[in-house]
Amino acid sequence: MLIQKSLLEELKEQREKNITPQFLITDITEELIENQLHQEEEKYKNYSAVAFQLAKWLNQLETVMEVAYPGLKSSISNLNAERFSKGGFGNKLKFNLWDDKFSFGLLKGFFVAGKPEGLIIEVNSTNKEFLIEIKVNNLQIVLEYFQHVFTQLNNEVNYRLYLSKQLELEQALQKFLSFGVPIALIKEKLTNQV
Repeated sequence: MLIQKSLLEELKEQREKNITPQFLITDITEELIENQLHQEEEKYKNYSAVAFQLAKWLNQLETVMEVAYPGLKSSISNLNAERFSKGGFGNKLKFNLWDDKFSFGLLKGFFVAGKPEGLIIEVNSTNKEFLIEIKVNNLQIVLEYFQHVFTQLNNEVNYRLYLSKQLELEQALQKFLSFGVPIALIKEKLTNQV
């Protein structure tokens, strides 16, 4: 029924634009509808396969706390999904991070900055989660995008950790100097530890 509606809407649009219709309502046959339904079904099977692979990839990352996708064995809805789903587990998933402050903000910024066509990412700031809808059947493009984004995220987090350790060392040095410990002694102790 939805296919017929979209065909009728297309006819209406063509009529409004004074374009000669490419097909007539009498051309809409059961076979045409079945073909379009089959094409849509195949398209969503492909989307589902990409979503499943992305969910598995995200699930193995240390920075990701949880991935909600019915196709994963770790998912609460996996038993029902395996029993009732045919042709895949859907093209939507969500995930959240262990670090829901710094990493969440960075990842949110990366996703807003740009993403491949057919990849819809919504950010739920209240629950600190990312909702992903796949409408592309090219797994390589999707995985390359997420690998790039998570590599950037890891680099930023590691740099922040490095800066915080540098700050800690500087504060410790200032503390020792305030107690009157000679710099030569501090250097000697540090070089002996390394």
